[in-house]
Amino acid sequence: GRDRSTLTMPNGVVLDVQRTAMPNGYHVATYSDVTVQKRTEVEIERQRAELARKSEHLELTLNHMAQGIAMIAPDRKVVVSNSKIVDRLGLPPAMLEAHPLLDDVIARQRDGGEFAMGPGEGSAVEQLSRIVDRPYEYQRRRPNGLVIEVSNAPLPGGGAVRTYTDITARKAAEEALRAGEERL
Repeated sequence: GRDRSTLTMPNGVVLDVQRTAMPNGYHVATYSDVTVQKRTEVEIERQRAELARKSEHLELTLNHMAQGIAMIAPDRKVVVSNSKIVDRLGLPPAMLEAHPLLDDVIARQRDGGEFAMGPGEGSAVEQLSRIVDRPYEYQRRRPNGLVIEVSNAPLPGGGAVRTYTDITARKAAEEALRAGEERL
């Protein structure tokens, strides 16, 4: 029969020991230095744990932001998004989980009446929404009354990070202030 074990020497060298029983009752043992391999495995596991921790922290951060956020890759796919984007844009969560193309997201918004504004305004906002390679910011009122501020920040190498902020309360306060000033 064969027997295999690992032996760590006092100096830190790790040996892979294989023992094979011979028909005559003797045993043959081979010793292989696997120190580098074992250290590499430990380091890989440490890095995996660190990446998992960072990923968990990033996920918590994204889902507890006040803004909806999306990262658009150079191929125009929405590769990262948080739960607030669903609320801000009225998109189904399953759509974003599938990493759709930005153009598909915009088409769904258009079909849902998101860009139906004054004459010419809707198509201009829709066209602006398609641009990912320039920084910009705009505000628009959704059909449900929510006012959102959209900010686009291009990324080095292509793509962009886009935030969607609910500014409904701020806009209502600004309109109330203007109405009060007009009465004076």
